[in-house]
Formats: sequence, C-alpha cells, structure tokens
Amino acid sequence: MSKYDDLRAEVIKRFEGHDYDPNGPLVLVWHLHHDMLLEPLEERIANRIAWIIARKPESEIPIRLKWLRPVRGVLPNAVTIAVKRYEAAWKEYSSKWTQCGLAWERYKVALKQCNAELATLHDEECPGCPWDGETLVFKE
Repeated sequence: MSKYDDLRAEVIKRFEGHDYDPNGPLVLVWHLHHDMLLEPLEERIANRIAWIIARKPESEIPIRLKWLRPVRGVLPNAVTIAVKRYEAAWKEYSSKWTQCGLAWERYKVALKQCNAELATLHDEECPGCPWDGETLVFKE
C-alpha cells in the first residue's frame, strides 16, 4: 500500500467513462503535463498516474494528481475543430504505426529466412567484420 493510494483512486474515479480507448474518441484532459493546460489522453490514465508517482518530485505529486481531470464541459468551437482534425490524424497515424510494426515483424522473418545468403553477402562486403551473427563484438 502506498501513501498515494487514495489520490490514485480519486483520479481513477474521476476518469470513469472518460479513460483512453484506442478505438474511441479522444479524451481531453486538464493538466496532463505541467506545461500544457489541455491535452488529449494518449494512454490509460492509470499509466500516467503511475508515471507521476514513480518519477515526479515528491512535492509535485499531490498537486499533479489533484488537478489531473477530464474535460467535461463544452470547449470553444475553434478548439473543438482542432481536436477533431487532430483525432483524425491520430487515428491515421495509429493505423499506419500498426502497419509499420507488422511490416517490421515481416522484415525480421525475412532476415531469418535468408540468414545464410545474407551472411555470404556480408562476408563479401565486410571482410574481417567482428559480427558474430547477433552483434558486433568489441574487443577491449
């Protein structure tokens, strides 16, 4: 049990029904970071709370957790429009990032499948290289 359990529980309760959902609408948050009044939540609020408790100065933790809260009211029109544009871009980015990750995994499979051919080509192009098959070997 940590001395911040009660504060953590209060913040979690504040975000009930307003937590990050990668497939849902953006959740806008007051004081997610110290230098921004208003930001979209890009991960579960429990992750942000844990980060604050683990890494922020002791004197800042109660203040950060006290004011960390979802926006519930109606935002100015210009902000609403900007948020919708950001949300669309974020969804596209997230989709592309997922595709990129899948492509990277396929790339790593191709490397393994072609290991012998790559080793031959590497030996030809980098004679004397200290690569041991997994890493460069640095001799002291």
